[in-house]
Amino acid sequence: FIKFISPGPKKLGKFQSAQMEDYHILYDLGGPGVRLFYASQFENGQAKEAFYFKIRKGKALLAGYRIDSPLLPAPSK
Repeated sequence: FIKFISPGPKKLGKFQSAQMEDYHILYDLGGPGVRLFYASQFENGQAKEAFYFKIRKGKALLAGYRIDSPLLPAPSK
């Protein structure tokens, strides 16, 4: 994860702003969760970000993160 995300800050530059585009509330066997989707602006371009939080004992725990931008390498398959 760290190896993949490391080029992000260098290529995108400093974070400038974000606008929430959508959210999904999830209920499954693992318990409740939420996905948040943002259109983010960085110094050198735009990106789409998605955050997945599991809700455990009333606290939101980050369980997943994804960033997509033409400035970043495509995820390996």
